[in-house]
Amino acid sequence: MYVMKVFALIMAGGSGTRMGVAKAKQSLELSGKKIFRITVDKFNLFDCIDGIVFVGRKEDIDEYTAELENMEKVVEIVEGGNTRSESVYNGLKALEKFSPQIVAVHDAVRPFVEETSVKQSIDAAYKYGAAVVAVPAVDTVALTDNGFVEEVLKRDALRNLQTPQTFRYDLLKESYERAFKDGKIYTDDTGCVFTSGIKIKIIEGSKSNIKITEPLDMIKAESLYRV
Repeated sequence: MYVMKVFALIMAGGSGTRMGVAKAKQSLELSGKKIFRITVDKFNLFDCIDGIVFVGRKEDIDEYTAELENMEKVVEIVEGGNTRSESVYNGLKALEKFSPQIVAVHDAVRPFVEETSVKQSIDAAYKYGAAVVAVPAVDTVALTDNGFVEEVLKRDALRNLQTPQTFRYDLLKESYERAFKDGKIYTDDTGCVFTSGIKIKIIEGSKSNIKITEPLDMIKAESLYRV
């Protein structure tokens, strides 16, 4: 039996560009409730999470504060940076004063995450240092060059990475500091930690843990939210 401090970083830096709307996609509503609020509500109820730092776009901070400031486990609402890497690092710096051991980074636009996956990723991060929730790739994937197929990859070995992506706090923070020093930018926390030479444990995810990015995703999300 072990006791550890586990915090979630909920990332809400996305825009509405691919969704084709003026507002940020995380601020769209499912049955009258904002997507980011649905996601935070879930983590607020998860027994395996001690606290939440919410990282969002500067222009939307007032909206996030109005929705989240009175929630029990939300300890900070932080402005994001110009890139996801900078935004995650801003969240990690905000966590320093809480002395976290484990941090689970999750997309605000994945409101259907299951507590089982979060808990398993935390346990794996405690044991191995890093873990990512993932599902088997359905489509055949090819490497391309200049519009032509260079290599067809073996689908059985491929996984679509989801969130949460969960790490020992010091490991993730050091990985980002090393990346900044080397002038590298990552769109994914797993990619940043992987380049540090850390083996990352795969946790079986769920097909319902969708990332709401495009209009068709909203149709799926409405259906899942009503179930």
